[in-house]
Amino acid sequence: MSWQLTHGVEDFRRTAGPYLDADPAGCTVLLTVAETVRRHGPRPYADEDDDARFGWWRRTAGGPVEAAFVQTPPKAPLLGPMPDEAARELAEALRGTYVAGVKGADGPAQAFAAAWTGSGGAWTAVRRTRLFRLGDLTPPCPAPPGTARRATAADVPLAAGQSRVSPVYTPPELRGRGYAGAVTAAVSRAAQDAGARQVLLFADAANPTSTALYQRLGYRPAAEHLDIGFA
Repeated sequence: MSWQLTHGVEDFRRTAGPYLDADPAGCTVLLTVAETVRRHGPRPYADEDDDARFGWWRRTAGGPVEAAFVQTPPKAPLLGPMPDEAARELAEALRGTYVAGVKGADGPAQAFAAAWTGSGGAWTAVRRTRLFRLGDLTPPCPAPPGTARRATAADVPLAAGQSRVSPVYTPPELRGRGYAGAVTAAVSRAAQDAGARQVLLFADAANPTSTALYQRLGYRPAAEHLDIGFA
């Protein structure tokens, strides 16, 4: 049982591809980061201090890949679905590198944290998120005034440089009018119309307003994730 680490995104996609493709929902963040690195280079975000790091784990030599992770230092490693033993071994494989925390499903994230901090260390659950998968889309009714449209160059100042839809945000003075639900439904429909087989989103598990909204739109819980910080 061992981890293989690399800075090569093509090596990662080639070797771990069957594992990633078998569970695209569970590996959604890994797939997104790998594609971002492939398109924009080994330091695609603004604050990296080292090249992106990838890894995969096999239970036996020559066996199938059963675990994978990605990391864009100094951000925390992002764990794909994996056995707890793989998470513990990853903590040892990364020993000697800077690791400020870990993100992943509850079990593997906690197993990594326990192995990393040891008997005398401390870790804190910074945030819990819930991954939702869209079932039957149910647009809000009644719909708020107006219609959804694709953003243009004229919207850049309002979008504040965002390059892809990730958070859903409504200015405080415009809340309570149904805009968040309407735009989420519109984007979800656009993804389906473009041929997406699965439409996913993450939400703060501690925010009942947003989680209830997404479920009214047809999203259903798919997985629980934990963001852990090390003291």
